[in-house]
Amino acid sequence: MLADRAPRAKEIAGRRGAEAHAHTRLEFLTKASLLLAESIDYETTLSAIAHVVVPAVADLSAIDLIEEDYTVRKFVAYHPEQHKQELLDRFLGMIPPERLPEGMRAAIETARPQRRDLTPEFPTRGMPDAEYNEILRKIGAASTIFAPLILRGQVVGVLRLSMAESGRGYTDEDIALAQDIARHASLAIERARLYRAAQTAIRARDNMIEVVSHDLRNYLSTIRMSAVLLSRATQTDNSPAERIQAEVIERSAVRMDWLINSLLDATMIETGHFTVEPKTEDVAALLDEASKTLRPQIGARSLQLKVQLEDQLSTVQCDRERVLQVFANLVGNAIKFSKEGGGICIAARRMEDAVCFSVSDTGRGIPDSELTHVFEHYWTRHRGIREGTGLGLFIAKGIVEAHGGMIWVESTLGVGSTFSFTLPSASRSTERQSKHGIGAAQKFPFLHLDRRPA
Repeated sequence: MLADRAPRAKEIAGRRGAEAHAHTRLEFLTKASLLLAESIDYETTLSAIAHVVVPAVADLSAIDLIEEDYTVRKFVAYHPEQHKQELLDRFLGMIPPERLPEGMRAAIETARPQRRDLTPEFPTRGMPDAEYNEILRKIGAASTIFAPLILRGQVVGVLRLSMAESGRGYTDEDIALAQDIARHASLAIERARLYRAAQTAIRARDNMIEVVSHDLRNYLSTIRMSAVLLSRATQTDNSPAERIQAEVIERSAVRMDWLINSLLDATMIETGHFTVEPKTEDVAALLDEASKTLRPQIGARSLQLKVQLEDQLSTVQCDRERVLQVFANLVGNAIKFSKEGGGICIAARRMEDAVCFSVSDTGRGIPDSELTHVFEHYWTRHRGIREGTGLGLFIAKGIVEAHGGMIWVESTLGVGSTFSFTLPSASRSTERQSKHGIGAAQKFPFLHLDRRPA
């Protein structure tokens, strides 16, 4: 009976051992994933990969990265003991392909993990044999796994796991674990690389905008002043053609200056450096100035302008010039998409602790699928048609939110659109401002304005 039960007991014990090993493996991979997700800095990520495997699955570790010229650079090596760490640091640096250890070369060429026992296999980098052997003896690596780091089907590096003073040796099951670790490490490296590339692109963009805003604006100012002087000079002469050309140059310079300011505003909003200087302003005066400033543009497109203002509206706390910029962007957007003979309505309504402003048009409207994207960077209606830079609504949103307000849009195809935004009343506290967010179109449906042509 005991003889019959022995194989069964052995099978059960083996199954339990496999389950325990699988549980330990899953637990380690979960912990490793969390640790690797803590940072998106490239160097920090690589260092975290080397540290996370020690001492759980290795006594020492290293990461070798493949450069564009196919040389290999030992980027990081880790051992918890300081004197051995100093020995490992001596192997850091560039290694030509012909000097790669056999196991590392095989891992790169086959894209599969390689196990090597009783062979340290560190690259020599031209080190004298006596010195090299002495360092290997002190490190004492006796069992090593080379796990390739693969991104988009290409080997970009190798993760080395080595056993040394612990006396442990790697098995076939450890190779599978090393492969899983390398997969998680590759994802972490990819995330860090993408972040670094994005940061580099952002710095390049900011540098370009800085050059444009500073150097180009200096030349632009010269062009504008010269155009003004030329226009004045031609007014006394009988030369209408020259006067027209001078006016074209001046208008173009004004447009370029506006584009530069828009780029600067968008950059400051994106980077969180955009600020406003709120003061107490009269609502009626704001609407009056906005309408007077924008009426010529509206009239030039044969559109009608209507202003709706509720009685006894309170004052608002805002940066006057920035709010006028919001009106200019919203009205400019309305003009762009309204047909001749249509109308634009600028309105203000009272609401709790705030004033709701709106700009309505009788344009083509915005499809429901695009409503959630209208305030995004570089958004333009009807893809494929160049209609502005796509910065106006993005900047308007940034200005309103800098005031602690909300901005939203309602639209019906073939009827028109209404862009609404709120500004805090002069008595509204800063604490109250921080409690509001975007999405007022759902919270305040009664604010929908009459879209009939003015």
